[in-house]
Amino acid sequence: MGLLTIMTSVDATKIGRCTAIVLKNETEYVEYVEAREAARMLGMSQRTVRNLVANGRLETRRNGEGAAARLVVSTASIERLRSERQG
Repeated sequence: MGLLTIMTSVDATKIGRCTAIVLKNETEYVEYVEAREAARMLGMSQRTVRNLVANGRLETRRNGEGAAARLVVSTASIERLRSERQG
């Protein structure tokens, strides 16, 4: 993916108990959730999610700058992993 820009919080969508962060590259919008929510959606610990990220199984970005930056996981990669685990 190319350069991403973060949309304002007004453009973020509520999904259940969490807020999805919507990022845009040159051609498409991609939806992300925090690592904690990704872990809940997948029924696993945040540590396991981070291991999957390290192994390249989940697509992530950093939301924010410096020490305050949070890891966010693409919902498409979460759904892809769910499908792999069920099939």
